[in-house]
Amino acid sequence: MRVFFLMILSLVLVSTMIAVEIDLGMSVDVTQSDQNSLSCARLSLLGSIGPISLDIPVAQVWPSERRIEFSDPFLSYVGLNLKLPITVLYIKAGLGVQVRGVIDVLGAKIEGWDLPARVRAGFGVSDSGLFLEGGLNLDFTPSLENMEFCPYIAAGFVF
Repeated sequence: MRVFFLMILSLVLVSTMIAVEIDLGMSVDVTQSDQNSLSCARLSLLGSIGPISLDIPVAQVWPSERRIEFSDPFLSYVGLNLKLPITVLYIKAGLGVQVRGVIDVLGAKIEGWDLPARVRAGFGVSDSGLFLEGGLNLDFTPSLENMEFCPYIAAGFVF
């Protein structure tokens, strides 16, 4: 039975690595909210090529204050994702690390336990070259001192 599950797991992994699909889109993460109004949203460019993903923050928007603050591109996340298609629906999961954090670890400014990471899990629909996806982000450090959940929604193009 164990061999059967290992064969299924290896087939899933090989199929996701061979089937190179390029997703490019925009996401909105609700980073802080209260019950009455949206206090802050983070806009990001999303890109994935096969199992490699990139999340580049563009700006933070405060709708109640009508204020936009552009983000530092070094706060981007680079990592791996797994996209399991089920007809036009798919399940997506990813793990990424922050570019600035990797630079700080290499420069010995922070320890590896303080490296910012992000887990993204969601469900989506992909049809006719477009995708729509929604799910949850978990931003954390491996020491688990900082953890923040936030919902996200993304839309874009599939090549």
